[in-house]
Amino acid sequence: MHIGLLCVQENPEHRPTMSAVMLLLGSESMVLPQPKQPAFSLSRVLRLDPSTKTNPSGNEIIFSDILPR
Repeated sequence: MHIGLLCVQENPEHRPTMSAVMLLLGSESMVLPQPKQPAFSLSRVLRLDPSTKTNPSGNEIIFSDILPR
C-alpha cells in the first residue's frame, strides 16, 4: 500500500522509478519515504458565492466516488 501511494504522487518528480519500485518490492528492510498528498484526492470542495450569477463549468472540478465491487 505504501509503495502504491508513492507511485501516485501529484508531482512526477516525487514518484519512484520502476526500477526503484522493483527494488522496494523485493526488500523488507528499506526505509520508505513518507508519501505526500496523492494526485487524486476527495478533499476538494467546490464553494459557490451566492452573490455571483455565473455557473461553474463542469470541467473545473472532478468528483470521484470510491465504491467496493
